Order: sequence, then C-alpha cells, then structure tokens
Amino acid sequence: PGRRMLFPPSKGHEGLWGGEDPPRHSFRRAMQEKYGDITTLNHAWQSTYPDWSHVHMPTTPLLLASIEQRRAFADWYTGSLILFLDQVCGIARRHFPKTEAYIPIGFPYEPLRVGQIKSRAVKTAAKHHIGVRWTGMAFLKSFARSNIFARRVSSAAQLYKTQFATEAALILDASDAADGIYESLANGASIIHDDPSNISRARDTHERLRPLLFASQPVSNSVLLYPLDDEMLDLPVETKNR
Repeated sequence: PGRRMLFPPSKGHEGLWGGEDPPRHSFRRAMQEKYGDITTLNHAWQSTYPDWSHVHMPTTPLLLASIEQRRAFADWYTGSLILFLDQVCGIARRHFPKTEAYIPIGFPYEPLRVGQIKSRAVKTAAKHHIGVRWTGMAFLKSFARSNIFARRVSSAAQLYKTQFATEAALILDASDAADGIYESLANGASIIHDDPSNISRARDTHERLRPLLFASQPVSNSVLLYPLDDEMLDLPVETKNR
C-alpha cells in the first residue's frame, strides 16, 4: 500500500512504533507525572532504576515485563495515538466542516499487550462527527472469524452514533466475496469500498448478489465490548447497564 501513497513510509509493519528520541522523552515525562518519584515507579514495576534518566520504554518483549509496566506503557502508547488522532480529526473538521469523512481503522487485530482498543479510535472520530472505515471483510477467508472484529468496530460506531464503513483491501476472490458483502451488510455499513480487482475476480458473485442487496437499520441496541474497553472508554453507568 505504501507505494501507492504520495508520501510513502520508509517501512510498514504491524507492531510498535516509537523508537526515536521524542517518543522516548514523552514516555519518560508521562511516567514522572504518573508515579511522581522513582521509588514509587520501582515498587510498581518491580524494577531497580537508579534515577529517571534510566527509565525507558520496554526493550524486551512486553510479556517479560511486569504487568504494571506493560499497562503503563500501553496507556501511554495508545493514549499518544488517540491524542494525535483527535488533533488530526480536529484539523480536518476545521477546514472541511461539512464534508463526509472517515478514518481508516487498519489491521483487524487488537493486540491487548499494547492496549490497542479500536473502540477508542471510534469514540474519538465520533467526537468530530467523522465515521470509521473498517479494513477486514472476510479476513482470513472466514466470515465467522472476521465478523467478530468487524462487529466490535460497528458496535462502537453505533454506541457513539457515527458511520461505519468497510474496505476489503486486495484480499477477496470468488471463494469469499459473498462473505465480504454479507459482513458489510450485517454490520450496517454506510459505505462498502471494494477494489476493482476484487470484483473482477468474483464477477459472477457480484452479478448474482448485487440486485438483491438492501440495507436496514440495526435491530439491537447492544454493543460488543471487552472488559478492558469499559475502563479505557470510561463508559457511564447507564450505558453499561443498557
């Protein structure tokens, strides 16, 4: 995908970003604000840092760090991304106040080890009346597996009253095109983005199904959330009991 961008990234991968000096300094400042003094941090992290200059983001696999250290890192890491998203959405709305807009959610996974909860991105986008575009659609060639991820994003969009859209990327063919279409409709997608190559590989499926497609409003006001969502989203009591 990077080759198609006007300013392609030097590299793209799923994982942690933030090895440069600015994020390292940001992490250290955040930990100082969180714990106050180095003794309190060492007690919480089960560490032995002599002073703040030695405190850094986990360089070993996160699963080897203490639970408290992993949680502190996840809060900072995801919080920084959400802050950036909030600023970007704000800029977009300032210059294009009435334009229909969506943010791409990206990878279907939600690795809890770094606190990546897509519901937080949906909540932030909805604050600016911006929808979310889910990249999945029959991911791993399985509607059942892919729909679990899609339902979480569409549930959050429903909860925060914003639009949900789908994107198939370049993964569909005749074997799973129908699953991709159904996943979009089952989650109340306002837009179904599909690449021409996907459609051409499953032309017969699209010709057969498209005349039969229709969209309807969700019939349930329930949402699908992980326990960690409850804490990170700071949901009001009336929402939890709904």
